[in-house]
Amino acid sequence: MSGSDLAIIGMAGRFPGANTLERFWENIRSGADCVSDLTDAELRAAGVSEASLSNPKYVRRASVLDDIETFDAEFFGFSPKEVELIDPQHRLFLECAWEALESGGVDPGRYSGAIGVFAGTSYSTYLLRKFLREAGSMPVIEHLQLQVANDKDYLASRVSYKLNLRGPSLCVQTSCSTSLVAVHLACQSVLDGESDMALAGGVCLRVPQRVGYIHQEGGILSPDGRCRSFDARGAGTIQGSGLGVIVIKRLEDALRDGDPIRAVIKGSAINNDGASKVGYMAPSHEGQARVISEALSLAGVEPATVGYLECHGTATRVGDPLELQALAEVFSGVPRGTCAVGSVKANLGHLESAAGIAGLIKAVLVLERGELPPLAHFQEPNPGCDFPSTPFFVPPRAQPFPKGAHPRRAGVSSFGIGGTNAHVVLEEAPALAARSGGAARPWSLLTLSARSEPALRAQARAHATFLRSEAGRREALADICFTSGARRAHHPFRLAAVCRSHDELAEALDAYAGGTPHGHVVAGRAPQAEQRPQLTFLFTGQGSQYAGMGRGLYDSHPTFRKAIDRCARALEGLLPLPLVEVLFGEGSPLDQTQYTQPALFALEYALSEVWREWGVVPDAVLGHSVGEFPAACVAGVFELEEGIRLVAERARLMQQLPAGGVMVAVQEGEAEVLPLLAAHPAVSLAALNGPKSVVLSGPAADVDAAVRALASRGIKSRALTVSHAFHSALMEPVLPAFGRVASSVSYRPPKVAWVTNLTGEQAVSISAQYWEQQLRQPVRFAQGVQTLATGGRRLFLEVGPQPVLSGLAASVLPPEAVCLASLRSGRDAWQTLMQSAGQLYVQGAALDWRALHGPARRCVELPGYAWQRERYWVDDPLPGRGGSEAPGARSDEAAGVTYALSWRSAPATSAGSSNVAGWLVLCDASGTGAALVQALEARGERCLSLTAAEVAHELEAAAPFQGQVAQARSWGGTLGVVHACSLDAESTGLEALRAAEVRSTGSALRLVQALHTAGVTPLTRLWFVTREGQAVEGEAVNVSQAPLWGFARSVQQELPELSCRAVDLGAGDCTALAGQLLAELGTDGEPQAAWRGERRYVARLERVRAAGGPAPSLRSDGTYLITGGLGALGLQVAEWMVERGARHLALFARSPASQTHWGALERLRSKGANVHVASVDVVDREALSHALAHVAKSMPPLRGVVHAAGVLDEAMLPQLTPGRLRTVMAPKVDGAWSLHELTAGQPLELFVLFSSVGALFGAPGQANYGAANAFLGALAHHRHTLGLPAIAVDFGPWAGAGMSSKLDAARWEAHRLRPMSPEAVLGALGAALGSGRPQVAVAEVDWDGVFSDARRTPALFAELAAGRAGAAGKSPAAARIAERLKAAAPHEVDELLVAHVRGELGELLGHPPSRPPEPWRGFYELGMDSLSAVHFRRRMEAAFDVPLATSALFDHPTVESFSRYLKGRLFPDAPVSVPTSAPVAPQPRPDAVAAEVEGLSADEVSSALLELTRSVLSEEELGE
Repeated sequence: MSGSDLAIIGMAGRFPGANTLERFWENIRSGADCVSDLTDAELRAAGVSEASLSNPKYVRRASVLDDIETFDAEFFGFSPKEVELIDPQHRLFLECAWEALESGGVDPGRYSGAIGVFAGTSYSTYLLRKFLREAGSMPVIEHLQLQVANDKDYLASRVSYKLNLRGPSLCVQTSCSTSLVAVHLACQSVLDGESDMALAGGVCLRVPQRVGYIHQEGGILSPDGRCRSFDARGAGTIQGSGLGVIVIKRLEDALRDGDPIRAVIKGSAINNDGASKVGYMAPSHEGQARVISEALSLAGVEPATVGYLECHGTATRVGDPLELQALAEVFSGVPRGTCAVGSVKANLGHLESAAGIAGLIKAVLVLERGELPPLAHFQEPNPGCDFPSTPFFVPPRAQPFPKGAHPRRAGVSSFGIGGTNAHVVLEEAPALAARSGGAARPWSLLTLSARSEPALRAQARAHATFLRSEAGRREALADICFTSGARRAHHPFRLAAVCRSHDELAEALDAYAGGTPHGHVVAGRAPQAEQRPQLTFLFTGQGSQYAGMGRGLYDSHPTFRKAIDRCARALEGLLPLPLVEVLFGEGSPLDQTQYTQPALFALEYALSEVWREWGVVPDAVLGHSVGEFPAACVAGVFELEEGIRLVAERARLMQQLPAGGVMVAVQEGEAEVLPLLAAHPAVSLAALNGPKSVVLSGPAADVDAAVRALASRGIKSRALTVSHAFHSALMEPVLPAFGRVASSVSYRPPKVAWVTNLTGEQAVSISAQYWEQQLRQPVRFAQGVQTLATGGRRLFLEVGPQPVLSGLAASVLPPEAVCLASLRSGRDAWQTLMQSAGQLYVQGAALDWRALHGPARRCVELPGYAWQRERYWVDDPLPGRGGSEAPGARSDEAAGVTYALSWRSAPATSAGSSNVAGWLVLCDASGTGAALVQALEARGERCLSLTAAEVAHELEAAAPFQGQVAQARSWGGTLGVVHACSLDAESTGLEALRAAEVRSTGSALRLVQALHTAGVTPLTRLWFVTREGQAVEGEAVNVSQAPLWGFARSVQQELPELSCRAVDLGAGDCTALAGQLLAELGTDGEPQAAWRGERRYVARLERVRAAGGPAPSLRSDGTYLITGGLGALGLQVAEWMVERGARHLALFARSPASQTHWGALERLRSKGANVHVASVDVVDREALSHALAHVAKSMPPLRGVVHAAGVLDEAMLPQLTPGRLRTVMAPKVDGAWSLHELTAGQPLELFVLFSSVGALFGAPGQANYGAANAFLGALAHHRHTLGLPAIAVDFGPWAGAGMSSKLDAARWEAHRLRPMSPEAVLGALGAALGSGRPQVAVAEVDWDGVFSDARRTPALFAELAAGRAGAAGKSPAAARIAERLKAAAPHEVDELLVAHVRGELGELLGHPPSRPPEPWRGFYELGMDSLSAVHFRRRMEAAFDVPLATSALFDHPTVESFSRYLKGRLFPDAPVSVPTSAPVAPQPRPDAVAAEVEGLSADEVSSALLELTRSVLSEEELGE
């Protein structure tokens, strides 16, 4: 074995006439022609014209794949709508990649190494035929979606994403050699250590498939649709469809890991022909010979040892002889007739991108089967192929592949148009090493899983068929079970079956597949990882023992035997008889207490060790009486040796007590029995096992008297067989001695939850006194179980000789709880263990399958995943693309793209009660905040306030404002928060602006983060207060206050459940301003309001229908400065200015001009412009001043400034830092202010500030960008009041340019903004310059989408919505569900919400109404993406009239969890009890002997829920 040898451990493929590799091989070895003849009816149905059909050269044959229109979208987490857009080549390749990994025994979810993907596909005829004809009328978002869904570039990375593969992911495109080149690159990646494993392959599929072609003389296509490689009749090939994938791994790693090795890759090579041939598309025998020779050399393989060559073999008259010539050169000197040749193209046609992988898979099968197949259609050699003079021959029929002194070897060639050649050298897999011995287990456990219940039943059916097949019977049952458990992925729907033979297992699987319960099968849906039940170990007490318990495990399980032997060594000298003899000896005194208790400890400890080895460890433990000792040991309270010696001494002391005591089980509860015991003081309550199950203990006569008293009241009892009256006063004589022994033991706090018998509660620590009391006091087992149940524990595993405690626990636990056994008397230990392991698996436990199935097990070939394919296909014409509106046509209303913010007078309300529990106020230094606090407290309202100095101090803390928020939240109820510390901010210079940034926006950021950390709820209301930060009445603007408004608008978007509002006050004394603010706190919740004196204003967006005259002409004798001048926007603006007459441009940019800019700069100069480029950071005021001075000296007077510099650094509010805030603010704020001051006195005619609609509308993740751009708007207003030219333009996204273009199209679609072409944007800019307005917004908004998304019309857009149909009002359905929710009982509310959310989600993602999404499945697993998430959240907001957090779908990512969240938003005081969905089958009762499957599926349960409705709930109905 060479260190460079690679193993092919997995393969999968789909080819014409073969959906499996087994069928593929059968077709190959029989020489089958897998190309289909087509009827005229089929051709017409495919759209072939009558003219083509009547053409005598039309060839009616095609190489066809079955079922290309179907796909298992659910398995891969695609929504139905999404998957219809995806090229079927990509879909099929995804399935094939999964099948290849399964074939290799690789579960990508558990594999920790890097798995690479190297793959190629042909061009997308699906895209071409189904979509591109409509391209001109598509929105930009659909262009992007279609590109990602169909382009070659996304094949490999989609596989990596969907299967979570983290190695290199490369798309390969070398024409016909694509997939074999992909294999070579995958090999190199593994050899170089980039990948630990790699997928390699290719796919080719044409749409439509069932069409022929017109033969052209001299072309490469066959005149009769048959590919006759190397045959005298060969006249070309036929294009085919197919795909294949292999899994590659280092051979030494594969051998170490026990992987199934199909073949060995000894070496590979690729090259190109270069120009040494007659034409670009022609082959070159020199290039082919070089690549084959190089591959053999790298492989260290002599040509004479190669017995089969899979050739390119396109059946062209020139190509085949050239290929044989190249081979003959490389194999010169090899004996004649010793190497067979073939080409899979003769069977399938030319699969182009998949041709190489098809040949490789065929060659692997040749080596694996040891058989040389015939070459289809071959009768007489091509005259140019002189076979007799070469080492090569064509097998006339299938014949054995002789094996000589060396392993069988094969070579595979693939040559691409354009000259990229590839060759791979293969060798047969090494012989399997002999297995090490091991005791055969009588019972095996098979586990199967799937993504849905129908798929699980199909899996069971396929495995049953396999078990009865010849291939299945060849494999050991233990290997089959090992492969399914240890080498396959584990999905939510699970099945576990215990069996002793192939036939027994097949029978059980058939029963499940047919819906019939079977005692050896259990199935269900495992909970999501975060919902998986915690496991409790129950340790059985005395009375459960029996002779020979655990004997079978001692004989057959090394770990069990080792643990028993360890216990035996610890007991040496403490027991009269050896432990092993006590457990398994004939006539053992096991029932004597001195032997019973240490034997039980040893057995239960050994069982826990077996479970631990299998990956099953408890989250909690509970023992019964003596069972508490192994429970404490497993919990880590003491070491094994100390624990078992303590038990042995306890047993010895108890054994020495005189006999005569009795114990009686009573069928009644503690409360009813205790009063009756008052007359019998010698009788003790020994155990409380259940609500109606207690045990009495004491002297025989006293207990008998008590029993008679109970019987007189109709209370039944039963005498227990015991040697002593345990847990009674009769035990007291041994307590001091036992206490002394217990004191010698070292105790540690338990590592897992340990619920004790003494209290029935969880213990934090333990001491010797505990064990002394435990011997005497009653066993409060029922209370312990209740404690565990109250903590949500529902899964119990009894670790003992038989399941005694399970029956007791069942009387306390809820019906859905599951109790499992480790052993059962009279039943094979392996059967019980395997059944319980299977049950744990179905419950979601992650077992160690390698340990469970034992050593020396082999990974074998099993049936692959049972795909549940459905048809996803876009038929012609495209659905939803009809209609009378011409492409690109829009209404007059939509054509307007220019808007402005206006302030409308609004009534001022009196300052009434605010309905809040208390206030947190961040005060300013000027006194307005303090006056507000005083006014609130005068009304009797609770306030927590911080002075300006305290705010400044808090900003230096590690977690600013978190303590104050926590204190205020502790009051309960609604919390009002007022951020008034910005009122001191001044705009007297650059340093003042920077200080204001910290005091204003910086403190606001820290406050919002503190609120978020505490948990944002609708019971929190936040006001940001500024002074003269908005141009309300045309007055002067305090520019330092304005950024807080841009920040506040982003908070409103990102945290909609936080009632965030912005208030701008005018001039006035503190008391008057506090009064205005107090009035605003009690108003209608307007999100943006302003006060000027006693007048109140609200913000409204208005359309600027007549923006002004034409774009102004620019002066040829003036200079125009553009900051950010080398950016995409800057260069486009420069070109626009030159077109309008500018001839002198100064372009300032942070980085110097590079090669990428030269073309654009030359274009400007070619149009007559003098262009000066300077590397200037506008944040550096000194550098900016020098640069402006240079312009003033060397260029005409400065006439205009365009400030387009900026930085985008997105972060959601919890992740935003002051540093990231400064990074974005600096170029906008510092740069613009410096330009404002440094150009004072210049004869400017325009001063344009490039801003963003984010400053006006707000945008999640752009609070810093919104704040920075809000400053620009304020600066424009400020300059206007000074009589200086200025306009701030809040731009929407530019198509293909600017920072907005860096955001994906889906983002803009979610915000209902359409990217505008630069021409349209600059046209609007020109109009805006002539409008005389200081600030406008230019954006193309989908207002229909805005208003359909909104739960109510946003106040800012109220005037735009006026008169628009559907922009307001409530549908009849909304009114109906509002009333139903009001009248519904709590459990009905839960059902309504789940049903509604399922229906809405299903409609959005394209699920049929009869099959909505399962409520437990993750949103993103169902195919939700960022765009559909935004739409879904808005639909829910509109339906229920409540704001929802932007992170709601990430924090609550299933229908169930989201419904719980939604209920909490709708009914904050109601208990959230939306149930988790039902499993496929109920779990067995605790006392069940066998697990059976019955009950309804989740879909069946869901179909019985209330009808799906769409609704809107008003604030009046829900209240605040």
